[in-house]
Amino acid sequence: MADLKFVTESLRDEGKKWVHFADKMNPVAAKADDLFLGVTAFWIGEPGMVDATILQSSYDDFQKFMASALKAAVVEFGQIAGALNRIVNAYEKNDQIIELDLNQIYGARTGP
Repeated sequence: MADLKFVTESLRDEGKKWVHFADKMNPVAAKADDLFLGVTAFWIGEPGMVDATILQSSYDDFQKFMASALKAAVVEFGQIAGALNRIVNAYEKNDQIIELDLNQIYGARTGP
């Protein structure tokens, strides 16, 4: 069935794209763990005018959140690729069922 072939090829291509995204995200996620800004990055004025540790704490919390999200993206992008591949495999496994002639099932009947 030509339509099925198109669907499975498209799904395989989509799966490869998500593998590529995971591969591209992996080094970004690894580098995010190493990011750090010291307290002096948040205030360059007179000492004591602003408690820069509050700002640094907010940055640290956000940096940890982003590092976690980037790591999760690597895993989830791989899971998306895997799910797409499982869908393709299921389509191909059940190819004979999908190709049933629906006219035999739903066609006009002349009797009971």
